[in-house]
Amino acid sequence: MDITNRIIVALLERMKSRNKNFSLSRPKFHRLFQINPEKMGYLNKDMILPDEIVEEEVVKENKDIFPITEDYIFEDAQYNDVQKYPIFIVLMHSGTPLANAIKTVTHAQYSHACISFNAGLDPIYSFGEKTRKVGFGFVTQNIKDNFYKKQKTEYGVYVMFVSKEARDSMKQELEYFKKNQDKMRYDCFGLFQVFFNQSTDYKKNKYFCSRFVMDIIQSGIGIQNDKSASLWKPEDIKQLGNISLVSYGKDVYRYSRSKTLATMKSMFGYKPVNEGLDIVKTNIDKYMKSHPALNKIVSLTEQDEELYYRVDPVIAKVNIRNRSDIAKVNSLLEYCNKLGFKVESSPMQENIESSVYIIQ
Repeated sequence: MDITNRIIVALLERMKSRNKNFSLSRPKFHRLFQINPEKMGYLNKDMILPDEIVEEEVVKENKDIFPITEDYIFEDAQYNDVQKYPIFIVLMHSGTPLANAIKTVTHAQYSHACISFNAGLDPIYSFGEKTRKVGFGFVTQNIKDNFYKKQKTEYGVYVMFVSKEARDSMKQELEYFKKNQDKMRYDCFGLFQVFFNQSTDYKKNKYFCSRFVMDIIQSGIGIQNDKSASLWKPEDIKQLGNISLVSYGKDVYRYSRSKTLATMKSMFGYKPVNEGLDIVKTNIDKYMKSHPALNKIVSLTEQDEELYYRVDPVIAKVNIRNRSDIAKVNSLLEYCNKLGFKVESSPMQENIESSVYIIQ
């Protein structure tokens, strides 16, 4: 039995243990889990009824078995001269069997949690399914991945602002997961323990999505009531203080980075902090000195305050003369990206001025 089927069975048996009258019709079961109950012969047959006649009463009777409690007072994100570095928390529901199983138990809007350090959500980090062959564990994804293109995923993007020290601590904690990702395992049974209010902090290198997200957050800032990271469900994260919804929709693949930044500017007066700007320009200048031919086609932009707060600050202008020049500029971009700076250019064509810009 694979991990998804084990979770579905355990969740249904849990519901049955709490309410002996609990049952699902076949159509309801299929809608929730996208699996025909006939293919899961090990299910308690008393849970599956042949038609829809029980649905209304069953849902009504069971809807509060696992209520989402409001332990915290909701506060908007606080943006100021110190807390000016955004952390993005992405809550999702993809409609996969595992996601539907979790949503069935929680009755919550979202069943999955991720974290990102940029408004483009590139990348997002979490614990979930890597591939069908590899299984579950620590994952690094992009919302433009094929999975999200094919699997319509409801989402909500929340932002919190933290100090540089707090953000650096979070990134340092994230590095541990990156370096040890082959050792990381998905904590299937931790999903159940959280509903019994049982902490799983003692489990090393075994996580589920919301525990991972809260572990990263708590590595940088304190949380109300010191609630253990392993006791947070995805929906609970919305109740954090210093957090605001800045984007939501029915399809995360259609998410807009620019609209999110515009919302943040409108709500908080947010201005992106491009710390790496000077470093990138210094490295480009260094590269150009060792490649004299670039001096004829690439010119660095002048420093000014506005440049630092632009969404995608232009750091150089490029005058393309021929295809050879395009290859030279592409080598420059590749050099910058290898250094760890996300640098791109506008479309390059002969006899047209292009721009090189840094992606925050």
